[in-house]
Parts: sequence; C-alpha cells; structure tokens
Amino acid sequence: MPASSVRQFTDPDDYSSSFRDFQYELNVTVGGGFAAEHVRVDLHELRLQHYSSNLPWVAHTAIPDGRAVFALRAEPGPSLLRAGKEIVTTSIERLARGQTIYTRSSGAVSWGTISLSLDALAAIGITMAGREFTTPEDVTTETPESGTMERL
Repeated sequence: MPASSVRQFTDPDDYSSSFRDFQYELNVTVGGGFAAEHVRVDLHELRLQHYSSNLPWVAHTAIPDGRAVFALRAEPGPSLLRAGKEIVTTSIERLARGQTIYTRSSGAVSWGTISLSLDALAAIGITMAGREFTTPEDVTTETPESGTMERL
C-alpha cells in the first residue's frame, strides 16, 4: 500500500534503525549534537528513501538480498565514500544484493536510495528492453547523460 513518512532524529542508533530493509550500523566520528532526517515513500514495489545528517560518520551496511538498490547523492557537499569510491551527484550506484559495504561521510550529507523487488526489476526489464535486468555482483557506478541526474 502506498505510504510516506518524514522522521527526524537526534540519536544515531535510532536513525540507523530507521533504514528499511538494510542492516545499518552508524558510528558518528566527531562530537556534537547529532541531527538527521529520513524521508520514505513507498509506492507498492518501488521504495524511495532520502537520508540526511549533519555530522561525519562511518557506516557498515548489509544490502538486502531480495531487492535491487540504487543509491545517489541528493546534493553536492562534503565527501561521501562507499566501498572506497567517491559518490558524486552526476552518477548513480547499483548496489550488489546481499553485499556488505562501508560508507564514510566527511560532514553533512544528503543522499537517497531507490529500490524495488527483484521480480519487479525483471518485469521492468522485459517490458523496457525485452530482457530481464539483473543486479551486479559488486557495486557499480553509472554516469547518465548530462542533465539526467538533475531531473531525477
């Protein structure tokens, strides 16, 4: 059923537990007042999530095995590294299902995920390309044509 929510957090553990489908362990790396927001929109098989936080952190994440997950930066800002690679606003990542990865923020960041069930991904692939789309074995980065990410 379609649903949405906006939640604000001052506790990193509460924020970590709000990451739907993910096992997410967040460790803030500097002192100070933590503030974060998690926006979630569920449209049947499609899930959109937006995350933002004000302090640097390191996170260990287990990607869900039953979903295709795409991640992107929502806006420019301090560095955000996933699996040792910089996440930039002009690209989108395809995360590998079932994989565990580390992500590090060097300051206040804003990013999001788009996910859907593997069955929905396969059906979309057949409809759009005449073949099933699959998820990668490792994190892959795609850089669409100029202007595409701004519209997204």
